[in-house]
Amino acid sequence: MADNCIHCQYSVRAKQQLLALPFPPADEIPNAFHRLEAKAATEPSQALAQYINNTWISSTMWHPSCWSVFQQSVRTNNDSEEWHHGLNCRAQGKSQLPFYFLVELLFQEAKLTSLQIRLVSDKKLRRIQRCSSASI
Repeated sequence: MADNCIHCQYSVRAKQQLLALPFPPADEIPNAFHRLEAKAATEPSQALAQYINNTWISSTMWHPSCWSVFQQSVRTNNDSEEWHHGLNCRAQGKSQLPFYFLVELLFQEAKLTSLQIRLVSDKKLRRIQRCSSASI
């Protein structure tokens, strides 16, 4: 039974390491993955490693450079969550929003998009970032 617990802990640790693959530089991700893949002892672990290899490591569609977040300042969906929160505020907190009211809100938002793109390009508009997350 003790061996089984050690194996379970190893599996959890290996899965955590797989979840951390986006953090190293893109050119180091395949080697890091193959080191983890070699440690896959059980059939489910091997199936997971094969899926990750086919979909994310060796894929022609999703090369590691597409999903590596190494040295990127924005690694969360906080920006989209903030936009969604703002949209909810503009909708005045209505949970059962009529369709045409939503269309009007999205149309108003779309009208601002070209202006926001221009301001970002001119470096006159930046995202707000807390000091605690900027140091990560």
